Amino acid sequence: ETQHITRMIERLALSCFTSAFSLSAGRKTILDFPAAHTQLEREQRVAQIVGDEFMANALYVEHEAAGCKLTGWLCQPTYSRAQPDLQHFYLNGRTLRDRVVASGIRLGYRDVMFHGKQPAYVLFMEIDPRQVDVNAHPAKLEVRFRDGRHVHDFLFRSVERALRDTYAGAATPAPAP
Repeated sequence: ETQHITRMIERLALSCFTSAFSLSAGRKTILDFPAAHTQLEREQRVAQIVGDEFMANALYVEHEAAGCKLTGWLCQPTYSRAQPDLQHFYLNGRTLRDRVVASGIRLGYRDVMFHGKQPAYVLFMEIDPRQVDVNAHPAKLEVRFRDGRHVHDFLFRSVERALRDTYAGAATPAPAP
């Protein structure tokens, strides 16, 4: 149970950087996340949750187009995983596991990652709440997009562009048009 609660607090801590979180069991502090207001503090929190190696291989992404905004960290393909254990996606501040989202991100990695490997990322997407039905799944982990193709293509193009710009020699990914 403690492990499940710990994972839940970690997901919450990733979803709301401006709030502090702590978890104690008895007299032992298990987690302690101070509020993170600056980019450096956010990166430190992400590293604390998903590991320093993740952050050492991560690219910061920020892209906005056609009513969608994506920010967060994508790991380089060389940091791919056998399992999807380091895939954290948040939609309008809510943790999400969705096939449209996963497919768009995976497609963005298609040309640079070995088959069977999983990308690692911590990504945050904002979209007009009227474009999303959050009642599609009892646990609210999946949603139904009004225009799933648009969301899929936005994620695909954003990830593909970020990775392409990195391999083209850019220090940081350039915003996509």
